Amino acid sequence: GSGYWTRGDYWKSVVFYSQALRFWPQEARFRYARAALMAGRLNDPAWARSDLKIALQHAPDNARYLFLMGTVTQTLETPAAARPFFERAMKEEWRQQAMEHYCETFMMPTIATEARDCTRRLVEEFPKSTVGWHMRAWALADNDVDAALAAARQFRTLADPKNPDQTRAFEHLKALQTELQSKRAASAGRAVDVVA
Repeated sequence: GSGYWTRGDYWKSVVFYSQALRFWPQEARFRYARAALMAGRLNDPAWARSDLKIALQHAPDNARYLFLMGTVTQTLETPAAARPFFERAMKEEWRQQAMEHYCETFMMPTIATEARDCTRRLVEEFPKSTVGWHMRAWALADNDVDAALAAARQFRTLADPKNPDQTRAFEHLKALQTELQSKRAASAGRAVDVVA
């Protein structure tokens, strides 16, 4: 199946993984490979989840499997439902990516109070995480204008202007910065009015 996958023949790849699973139905790596194709290239997260459930029965601590299960669960259910999978996936080479997604689950559909603590831990552990600084700015926006502005500046310092995802995030943060600076000015104006 992997040869067809690398050539972009995704359905043929699924056929070969399915054939392999007829002979080795409990083979977690074939289940994961087919699930990754179904979740990503072929847009069938329900099928992916059914394969991942079996893969995780045989390899319950596999961070890669857990991360994909979190992604699929977030698509099919809610960010909160995906949270335990991302949390369990936060190990070894998957730690940063899983932690970014874990923190993101506190940002949707609204920003939960846990987002502040989660993003703080994220940027402390991974200070070059543009995703972390982007979320940090939003997580702090309602409570700490100065810290939110500092997080937005840190994102701008690290962001790659050629990366389309970071360009979109940059545009979102520009709007947030304008709003935060208005809040700061209004706050300063009120303070002056009270003193005067």
